[in-house]
Amino acid sequence: MFAGIGNWVGDEVLYQARLFPERPCRELDADEVARLHAAIRDVITLAVDVGADHHRFPAHWIFHFRYVKGSG
Repeated sequence: MFAGIGNWVGDEVLYQARLFPERPCRELDADEVARLHAAIRDVITLAVDVGADHHRFPAHWIFHFRYVKGSG
């Protein structure tokens, strides 16, 4: 991964960018790097905008299935 991005943000970014977590960065093409950059920006911006209140995260985010207790 990369320094400064925690577990749930990293998971969400990779999920939103549709990138396999074990894929080496050196293998990403320009389109994948652009998707990764956009996903980092979008996930962090939204999290800040909602005050990191997970109840306000989009329902399609993987966060709800990985980190919210009892979410299934």
